Amino acid sequence: MQWTPWVSLGGKLLPGTAPASAGNASGLFVAAVGTDHAIWVRERLVGKTLSPWHSIGGKTAADPGIATPAPNAVVAFVRGTDGAAWYNEFFGRTTGVSAGWHSMHGKLTTGVSAITQRELGRYGRTSVFVLGTDNQPWTKSGTWPALSSWVRVPLDY
Repeated sequence: MQWTPWVSLGGKLLPGTAPASAGNASGLFVAAVGTDHAIWVRERLVGKTLSPWHSIGGKTAADPGIATPAPNAVVAFVRGTDGAAWYNEFFGRTTGVSAGWHSMHGKLTTGVSAITQRELGRYGRTSVFVLGTDNQPWTKSGTWPALSSWVRVPLDY
């Protein structure tokens, strides 16, 4: 594999925040925090050109996370203005998940990181990671959308 040169994706990002990206069989997805503190996304679906930025709403001042927990689902995760974790399934729809932003509760001090592990070519465990007010890492994980309660990540030194 050969690396390509950097290219601008445009847009106006909130200073001090970083975008997040993920991919699945449908394409590649980027989520970023705009200067309006909303989450903005772009997609490059298979066989298509890169979409323009479009807002999926929400309010945050921290880095977003993004995961692809099902073949036709892409989810953005953020720390909301209330300090809790929130998610929005903005591409596709998983049975039982309604449109819009949903609280995951908790008290965070940073942005959110998320990943879905593939197991034998299938979608497996989705994990969401945050830093709590105790300065310890916490996670919720499981098969989307049935995630566990918040659990502190053990630190083995």
